[in-house]
Formats: sequence, structure tokens, C-alpha cells
Amino acid sequence: MGKLLCNRKPAAGVKIELYEKEICKSKLHNELNFHRKLAEVKTDNSGSFAISGTAKELSKIDPQLNIYHNCNYKGPCYQKLKIKIPSEYISKGKQIKKYFKINLELATKFKGQKTDCWSFSNSGSAWETIEPYVGAGIKKHLPLPKY
Repeated sequence: MGKLLCNRKPAAGVKIELYEKEICKSKLHNELNFHRKLAEVKTDNSGSFAISGTAKELSKIDPQLNIYHNCNYKGPCYQKLKIKIPSEYISKGKQIKKYFKINLELATKFKGQKTDCWSFSNSGSAWETIEPYVGAGIKKHLPLPKY
């Protein structure tokens, strides 16, 4: 739960996803990392949000929030901010025992923040979002991968 601002004003419509990092070991590869989406929400008109998710695992989970915004960014993509959820906010079972509260000013440039052209698109097509920058050779729009 939390509140997001952009230049001290509520950041409405910001996409927030809760992921769990999965690590798999195989004979072909030493280690494969992928992320499993547990939940997705958007901030309301006041910039507020609440998100929670559950995962069935034998070992500890490693959850993170991905925040996609365009505060002070005019490009065709979004700014992606990853926030690791500290272990004291992870509960066994479905009942939340302690909330991780996040209040951020998105106008701040955060360490590790990156431009992301693949995870967010209003139309469901990443190519449609970045096509003007890739050139006229792309004719077919590919759907975004599902995580």
C-alpha cells in the first residue's frame, strides 16, 4: 500500500505489479531466473494503491514491486522502478500481518531505475509503442509476452 506523487501532485494511473523471483536450476543451465506475476493494480486519482499476492512455495519467496511511470519522461516507453519487499513484510498464509508502506515522489531519479519498452502498453502491443523509433520495416504487431 502506498501513495505515488509526480512533482508533488498525485500520480494517477501508474501501473504497479507484484512479482516473485523464481530461480530454477537445470543440467543445461546453471541457473535460470524468471519472474512470476502475483498481482497488478493501478494507482487511483489520489495516487494511492494497495496490492497483495500469494505464492505457494516450499522455500522462501523473493517478492518485488515493479512501478511503471512516465513522470517527467516524454519518451514512447515508461520508467521502471523495482522495489524489493523486505522479508519482515512477508507472511506465511493468506493473512497479511504487516503492511509495507511506500510513499514516493516519482520525479526523483532512483538508483536502478530504467526505461522499459516491453512491459507496458495501452494497446497490448509493445511494437506499436516503439515502432516509430525502429523504422518502417516492421509491419506486424507482436503481442506482449505473458509472465
